Amino acid sequence: MTPSQLSTDVSLFYVGYILLELPATLLLKKIRPNVQLSAALFSWGTFTTLFVNTILLPNFPLTSFDSICVCKTWQAIGGLRILIGAAEAFIQVASLYLTFFYKRNELATRGGIYYAMVALAGSTNGLLTYSVLRTLNGVRGWLAWRWIFLIEGKFNRLI
Repeated sequence: MTPSQLSTDVSLFYVGYILLELPATLLLKKIRPNVQLSAALFSWGTFTTLFVNTILLPNFPLTSFDSICVCKTWQAIGGLRILIGAAEAFIQVASLYLTFFYKRNELATRGGIYYAMVALAGSTNGLLTYSVLRTLNGVRGWLAWRWIFLIEGKFNRLI
């Protein structure tokens, strides 16, 4: 993969995200939160695990969809980046659901708690990444980034 192709793949995430962020927001009242958020998280986890070849890991629960999808070209990675961006557009509206349940005077406190948990999750993700880099880099011939994608994607799908 050339640097230009990598740059294209990185920016393709925003195509799916920008195209579906407005529809995701407009569907707030049409689709229940449990349906929208669980479908978005499951989709995000599925698309994330498609970056890695899960056939090499016999102990993980696989579906036939996981085992046949392996990104080998920059175009396939770009397509998955668009799908990941689309799934994440539906995840980002989660904070807007707070406005449905709390009164105006309660919203600042609840929003603060929500965003504090987002920051905590981000720091936990950093710890996970550090531990994967230290312990799993090179295991079964995989670089650490593949393990990170696999662990985060499978974790979302299991929950």
